[in-house]
Amino acid sequence: MEYRILGPLEVEADGPPLTVKGRKPRSLLALLLLHRNELIPPDLLIDDLWGEKAPATAANTLQVYVSQVRKLVADRLTTEGGAYRLRVEPDELDAERFERLAEEGAAALTRRAYGEAAELLQEALALWRGPALADLRYDSFAQGEIARLDELRLAATENRVEAELGLGRHDQVIGELEALVAENPLRERVRGLLMLALYRAGRQADALEAYRTARQTLLDELGLEPGPDLRDLEQAILRQDEGLSRRPLPAGNVPVPVSTMVGRRRELDEVTSALRGDTRVITLTGPGGSGKTRLAVETANALADDFTDGAFFVALDAIRDDALLMPAIAEALGVRESGERTLRESLSERLAGRRALVVLDNFEQIVEASPIVAQVLESAPGLTFLVTSRAALRISGEREYPVDPLDVSDAVALFVDRAQGADPRFTLTDANRAAVEEICARLDYLPLAIELAAARTKLLPPEAMLALLDERLQLLGRGARDLPDRHRALRDTIAWSYDLLGADEKELFARLGVFGGGFTLESAVAVCDSSLDGIATLIDESLLERDGERMRMLETIREYALEQLAQDEQSEYVRRRHAEHFLKLADSEPVADQASWLARIDAERDNLRGALTWSLDMREASLALRLAAALWEYWWVRGYLAEGRGWLEQALAVGRSAAPELRARALHAAGSLATRQGDYEWAAALFEQSLALSEELGDPSGTARSLLSLGTVAAERGDQQRAMDLSQRAAELYQESGDRRGHALAISNLGGIALERGEYAKASELSEEAYRLFATLEDSEGMALALVNRGFAALSEHNPERALELLRDALRRLAELEFKDVIGYCFEGLAAVLVLTERAEEAAKLLGAAEALRESLGVELAPAEQATHTETVDAVRARLGEERFSDAWRQGRELPLDEAIAYALEAEVARAPR
Repeated sequence: MEYRILGPLEVEADGPPLTVKGRKPRSLLALLLLHRNELIPPDLLIDDLWGEKAPATAANTLQVYVSQVRKLVADRLTTEGGAYRLRVEPDELDAERFERLAEEGAAALTRRAYGEAAELLQEALALWRGPALADLRYDSFAQGEIARLDELRLAATENRVEAELGLGRHDQVIGELEALVAENPLRERVRGLLMLALYRAGRQADALEAYRTARQTLLDELGLEPGPDLRDLEQAILRQDEGLSRRPLPAGNVPVPVSTMVGRRRELDEVTSALRGDTRVITLTGPGGSGKTRLAVETANALADDFTDGAFFVALDAIRDDALLMPAIAEALGVRESGERTLRESLSERLAGRRALVVLDNFEQIVEASPIVAQVLESAPGLTFLVTSRAALRISGEREYPVDPLDVSDAVALFVDRAQGADPRFTLTDANRAAVEEICARLDYLPLAIELAAARTKLLPPEAMLALLDERLQLLGRGARDLPDRHRALRDTIAWSYDLLGADEKELFARLGVFGGGFTLESAVAVCDSSLDGIATLIDESLLERDGERMRMLETIREYALEQLAQDEQSEYVRRRHAEHFLKLADSEPVADQASWLARIDAERDNLRGALTWSLDMREASLALRLAAALWEYWWVRGYLAEGRGWLEQALAVGRSAAPELRARALHAAGSLATRQGDYEWAAALFEQSLALSEELGDPSGTARSLLSLGTVAAERGDQQRAMDLSQRAAELYQESGDRRGHALAISNLGGIALERGEYAKASELSEEAYRLFATLEDSEGMALALVNRGFAALSEHNPERALELLRDALRRLAELEFKDVIGYCFEGLAAVLVLTERAEEAAKLLGAAEALRESLGVELAPAEQATHTETVDAVRARLGEERFSDAWRQGRELPLDEAIAYALEAEVARAPR
């Protein structure tokens, strides 16, 4: 039975909708529905039906109407003690369904699950067929309920539009909102939604005009100013608050396999179907080598069109620290930490209303970190996780999907496909089919084991391979019985491939397991005394794979290599060589070619993490302190601030009794990262400790370094005089000690402080001196920073042509280094110059690009930078007018960074359209 009052009154029971004939019977049914499941005395019904004009025969007539209604609803209408009750089951009344769906949609909206909210609210609003109780709208008893339902309908419409805005559909709802404003001119929430939609569509001027119209209407009609929410929204639009915008996520990074996937069609269909439904986390479980990663990658690529904000791949094979999971997810999604909020808060804000898929591969390495996945799911309702792991995560809402071995036909097809990749002449024949099928069976139909065996076909026909494999499996069958059968089969296949190696290759294979995240030939030689022939052999045997100029092991194979390494009496010696090799890389002077140094550290990040972990686990305090202190500039430039501080704090804890010079350096590194996070109080405390140790050691360079950093903290806190005094002392000590780079840094800082103090001539002089000093050292980063200060000094001295030249020179160097933080500051300076040279539209685009870059890094303008920014924005807005300014700003925000840099440098091939 279904009752409908959201439109003309209707009843449906196993057939087409029925209408009640006669006005009074319809009114009676409506009254019974409004008081459903309640006992209603006849007197109350008579009063509502006839009012004061009830005829003498009203009681008898009511019984006639009751009989008519009962023909429609049968035994649902009962008489109890002379009163009437209409029994209505949950959700049988459309108004009840509407209210439930509207409440669920509002709750989803509160959680910022915009997609879910939009669907629920659209479903709720679709129940309306016209005005509530349309054929009884003049009956007095219905007026209260009609008004209540109309208000709920309008609120649900507002919520649905807000959800659509959260999904980035601003262009699609502007017309609807304009109609709603016309129908509800005094409704402030509708006005606010229209303003937000216009702003997000790049129509800032129209958004502000919508506010002015709303304000005037409220004053004319009610004599009232707009409420605080509407006023706050107007101010946020004026200052172009980040919270109003929706910057897209970076492009997805799910790999596209070069080989075809054999089989798994059923599994692919089932997993994609689940992820298209309500499931928000699926864990593909199974032993190593069962094909979990491949199935996850194929699934993610198949769902590319379903997740509007992209699919992202996070490799966890080299991660062993639970604390690195959240940063790894954030990095894949283009979210950076900041001193203003936690990484979880940044993820929540960035992903609000997004629909994205994240693949977490090899989660078994950090299975204790599963609560972090639950936290991210809670913070980002539109995020879905596809996880590969040997064990389930055991979190709420997880669906485990076991990945079983291949069936016989698919296993054979995989063997043939991979065998032909190794030897194009291989074919499956009647003569060798039985051997191939038996090989697949012996390997429990595990894909990786089959691929390893198939790689041998260039040397061994299937029959010979089966004989050797039988011998190996019989030997291994006498041990390792505690392993699951399928896991043992894969391990035995790897062992079989290992056994066929020569003694030198076996040793090399085991020692190469020390590398996490791959390695170069240079590193293999330095750590493992590798030969080119040895590497080639391991690649030929599918125990190594090439990844561009690097080599890597699949994690399952690496596990076996590490088992063999553990049996090597030289194991700890190899691990120490690994750590010392990467310390040498980290501690190498980056000045000569900083961009290449940063790129190399990027590539070796997992190996450096491994070296740090081993150093800390073995309590090799000196090695840990040296490694962590050497990497602080990398962590600073790349924005890995929390991770860097974490490593430094662990190293300092292990190295409490380490050499004072090492502690002083590490304390300074930790303070530098704390400064970058805006944690000035803690940074100052760390610098003071570093200063005390350096002074105790009589180390003038270390003393100067700490003084200079304390000066930076003072400058950030607005104490320019203290900053100047500390930096001046640092410069003198650096000069006395012969530390040329330190001296150049101090002079550069003094130039920046003079600039903030308004001493522009002095700032220019000091920055020029710093540039010359950095140039003698070929320090590109230092030269770039000095050029930025010189450019701002020239701007302040009203020399825009010179400022433009200096800032562009700085930008070229910064772009080469990918020093994004300072690139944004450079954009701000160039915008200030351009507005002075009557190029306001270009200035607005660069301001937009600078804002987008800051957002991607999770940083804010420093207090000292805010005044220049505000002055530039005001000047550009005044020259362009609100509409042109907003349009240009939006274009700048949408420029990819490389195009924004090219635009700033006036490279015509990459200029944005005007």
